[in-house]
Amino acid sequence: WEVVDGRLVGYGPDSPAGECSASLMTHAVITQVLPQDVLVTLEMIAVDRVDKVLLLRSADGANRLQLNFRALTRDGNYGDLMIQEIRDCVFTVFTAEGELPIGHAMGEKVDVEVRLVGTNLRVKVDGVEVVNRDFPIAVHDGAVGFGVIDHATSVFDDLVVTAP
Repeated sequence: WEVVDGRLVGYGPDSPAGECSASLMTHAVITQVLPQDVLVTLEMIAVDRVDKVLLLRSADGANRLQLNFRALTRDGNYGDLMIQEIRDCVFTVFTAEGELPIGHAMGEKVDVEVRLVGTNLRVKVDGVEVVNRDFPIAVHDGAVGFGVIDHATSVFDDLVVTAP
């Protein structure tokens, strides 16, 4: 992780280490904010791989809710939002591939707004509501942060975190 031109840039490792390394992701969290209910706005760009991950309720490396905003590849794959939870290193996928489409290209900036209150998750991408429903989220509170998958580069900017 480093700051480049005022933006946070995450570089995915060749092989992630630490707790739950099978997720192939490394993450950075804002430790001063540990909300249960949260409103987050930010800009994201996928540079090398499709994945751009926002972490919510990240209690530690083994427990977190993660939203993976996947860009479209040139051959039309991905272009969706995957909602996932890691609880005691057990990976749970709440949405199927393609279920929540968010068509944007690699290298294209997306503006994201996420509101999590209790088990209700509402997500807007570029002003369009993608999802607004309850999920069986087991992780109750923790930090907000970012994730980057192995061999990827992701850019995050203009982060604002508030309590709704």
